Amino acid sequence: MKKLTQLKNRKAAIVKAMRAISDKATNEERVLSENEQAAYDQHKTELAQVDDRIAREEELVAFERDSIIQAADDGADDLAPPPIPPTSVESRAKQWPTAPKASPARFRRRASPR
Repeated sequence: MKKLTQLKNRKAAIVKAMRAISDKATNEERVLSENEQAAYDQHKTELAQVDDRIAREEELVAFERDSIIQAADDGADDLAPPPIPPTSVESRAKQWPTAPKASPARFRRRASPR
């Protein structure tokens, strides 16, 4: 994931540089100079390469995620806790005796002092 974040940050930096070149020419109401056009084209080529690397890295991350899930599913029977035996209501009642009922007077609101 760290590598993917670095690649996306690199892509953002390239696009920002391309935008700066374009905005400079636009603000000066002119077309790109030869040097600017060459720099823009170089950034465009580098952007395509970074996009390819991002796609490859995202694919690998998905494969890794799927393989982890698959490995967890394969070993799920080994790691699962033993099943809890079903119990009836009567047996639970024997385990937990009922508590004495609280009187409603205990829960009345007290008048707040004014």
